[in-house]
Amino acid sequence: MTGLDVAVQAAAARANGPVVLACSGGVDSVVLARMAVPLLRRRGVPILLAHLDHGMRPRGGADDAAFVSALAANLKVALIRRRQAPSP
Repeated sequence: MTGLDVAVQAAAARANGPVVLACSGGVDSVVLARMAVPLLRRRGVPILLAHLDHGMRPRGGADDAAFVSALAANLKVALIRRRQAPSP
C-alpha cells in the first residue's frame, strides 16, 4: 500500500461529505488529482476539485483555471472555481 493509498483511505474513513482536492493546475496537484480520484471513487466517496485563481499571475491565471476546468471534466468530478483578487 502506498502513502497515497493510506492518505486516501484515512480521508475516506473521516469523510462526512465530499473530499475536496485543491488543484492549482501545476504538475504536483494534477498528479495528485489523477491518482486520488480513482482511489476515492472506488471507496464511494464524493469528490470535489477546487481551484483558486489568486490573481497573482494575470496572464497565467486564466489559463490555469481553464486547464483545471478541463481536468475536472475529464475526471468527471465537480469543480469549485473562484477568483480572488489580491489585497492591496
